[in-house]
Amino acid sequence: MLDDIDLFLQVVSYGSVNRAAREMRLPKSTLSRRLAALEDGLGAALFVRAASGVVLTHAGRTLCAECERPMGALRDALTGLTDDLKALRGTVRVALPRTFAVAVCPPVLRAFARHHPDVTLELDLDDAVTDPAHGAWDAAIRIGPLPDGDLRARRLGEVRGVLVAAGAYLAGRAEPTVENLARDHCGLVFRSPSFDAAWTMLGPDGAAKTFELPVALSANDLAMLREAALQGFGVARLPRYLVADDLREGRLTQVLPGWTTTPRKVHALHPAGRRVAARVRVFLDHIAQVLHAMNLDTMRPRG
Repeated sequence: MLDDIDLFLQVVSYGSVNRAAREMRLPKSTLSRRLAALEDGLGAALFVRAASGVVLTHAGRTLCAECERPMGALRDALTGLTDDLKALRGTVRVALPRTFAVAVCPPVLRAFARHHPDVTLELDLDDAVTDPAHGAWDAAIRIGPLPDGDLRARRLGEVRGVLVAAGAYLAGRAEPTVENLARDHCGLVFRSPSFDAAWTMLGPDGAAKTFELPVALSANDLAMLREAALQGFGVARLPRYLVADDLREGRLTQVLPGWTTTPRKVHALHPAGRRVAARVRVFLDHIAQVLHAMNLDTMRPRG
C-alpha cells in the first residue's frame, strides 16, 4: 500500500493522472488501476477528475496532509542512499527566475556540468515564486523576499536595479534629472504583481524618491524591456546585471547616476527537514561558491 500512497501523492503533485503517468513513465491504465485499488483498500474515494485535473475529496486531502511529509522524507532517504552508493548521478531539478537564469547562470551551470558529467540539470524558468517544498523541484533560486514555507535558505548575494536609456532616446531631449524625469521622459515598465508601475529609487544619500513616468511600453519580460531600451523607446528600470555589458560598452547610459533600487537578496532554497541528496548538496555548494565570488551587479569577480 505504501507504493500506492506514493503514486497518489505524485498524482497530487503533478495535478493530473495523465501527467503523472507520463512523468513517471507508467502506463496510464496501470496508474489508474493502482489508484483504484488504493481507494478500495481505504474504502473511500480520494479524488474526482475534472477538466483542470484532479480535485481531492475530503479523504484525499486528509491522506495527503498526513502522508506527504513522511513519504517525502522516505523518498529523500532512499534517494540519498542511492546517491551515496552510485556517487554523483541522476537529475537535479532547479527552479530559476527566467532573466537571472539566462543572464547570469549559463557559465555557472556549465562549470558544474564539466565537473559532474553524470548529473543532469533540469531547469524550470519562471519569474513567479516557486516553493520547492511543494513542487517537483530539488532547489530554487529566488530574488527578493523569501516565500512562506518550510525552507532552508542560503544567501548568494544581492542585486540592484538602475535606470537606463539609449543614446538614440536621449539625443535631443532634456538631460534627465530628479526634477524633470517624470515630467519630460517616458518609461518602459516591467509588468508583474511584484513590481509597481511607479519606480522607487534610492539616491546617493540613501533617501528614497518615487518616479511615475508616462508609460511608452510595458512587458512582463525584462529581456524585452532591455531590447526596447536599446532601440530607444524610453527609460527603463532594469537589473544592473542585465545591462552591465551594455553600460560598459556604451550601448546604454545610466540615467540619474548614483541612483539604484533597494538591494534585493538572492537566495538558494531547498526544503528543510529532509535529507538532501548528495548531488543536490554539491550543486548548491557550487552555486554558492561561484556567486559569492562574483559582484552580481557588475558581473565581475569581487576584489
